[in-house]
Amino acid sequence: MAYDPLRRVTVLFGGNGGWDGLLNDTWTWDGTNWTQVATEGPPRRDDHAMAFDERRGVIVMFGGVGEGANEYLSDTWEWDGTSWTLVPAANTLGIVPIRSHSMWYEPGQQRLMIYGGTYSAFTPGGIIYHVVLDDMFEARPPGRWIDFNFVGQPAWPENGTFQWPFNTLAEAVAAADPGCTLIFKQGVSAESLTLSKTLTLEAYNGPVTIGQPAPIP
Repeated sequence: MAYDPLRRVTVLFGGNGGWDGLLNDTWTWDGTNWTQVATEGPPRRDDHAMAFDERRGVIVMFGGVGEGANEYLSDTWEWDGTSWTLVPAANTLGIVPIRSHSMWYEPGQQRLMIYGGTYSAFTPGGIIYHVVLDDMFEARPPGRWIDFNFVGQPAWPENGTFQWPFNTLAEAVAAADPGCTLIFKQGVSAESLTLSKTLTLEAYNGPVTIGQPAPIP
């Protein structure tokens, strides 16, 4: 649930309907009445998070738990006051499926933030393990969630599911498998390295490949 100051309504999506199972209906509250405004859009879910993006004038929803057993979600949706739209590229940089997380908008930095939550998975032996997360992510256009720039953690290698912090680029490069993506944030210092594998850099201005000669203009 999140407040939309542009349309002056509180927006509610989904949740646990008890005997009816998980829900995927959308309602608005104008201070007097609840109005159902949509029955289509994101899949049914509970324990998701929503926040209003003041810069773009939409409500953003991320994650939660779905109808399947241990089905944690990592999809991002936007509500424009009329309908929901999936942002398919939003979780391509490694944010894990989570539930019960916090989500808010920072007016000064004009960005959405996600913090914490829980993640669960099955081990090969069928045992469920739960991880309480303390990661923080920020939304960056065009619709991507990027790990937040904590001091002393300039680069994170991606293996498709999880990300780990490293204190130097050399440590991150050494740990990354060939073909991995290294995500860079503000404050990364220059380092001189000898590379023996091809890696991809993800920066503010898009991907840059290292480990290969630069093309001749």
